[in-house]
Amino acid sequence: MAWLIDNIADDLLRTCLGISFSTGRFPMIASEHEPCSQRELADYVWVSPAAVTKALPSLVQQGWVVIQVDPKQPRRNFVSLTEAGRKMAASCRAVLELEFQTLLETSGVDLGSVTKAIQSIHSALYLKAGAQQEAQT
Repeated sequence: MAWLIDNIADDLLRTCLGISFSTGRFPMIASEHEPCSQRELADYVWVSPAAVTKALPSLVQQGWVVIQVDPKQPRRNFVSLTEAGRKMAASCRAVLELEFQTLLETSGVDLGSVTKAIQSIHSALYLKAGAQQEAQT
């Protein structure tokens, strides 16, 4: 099901904004956590730090993010959105929310119940991911 949701989101953002979901999710998520380190952004997006490193040059070139070196730890970078990045994040979120809200309304599913179920699943997944991460250390 996640694959299907990702594909629908990708089609929507490509059609409405001319960008892929994989590109749009970085400013959307960064807008909720900025400024954040590249490592933190990777964790928030659920991708590898290498994937963030690969994505950032394009996001900088688009004028959506700025990268600042941490003066206390020169190997650590912080990612912040520009005003254009915040606008892109808001546009992505608006397109996706409208489509998925319409989908829920036409499906006859109670939005409150779906939201509660998704929040429960989200919490359980984070707990499991945290437990797995602790087991690896």
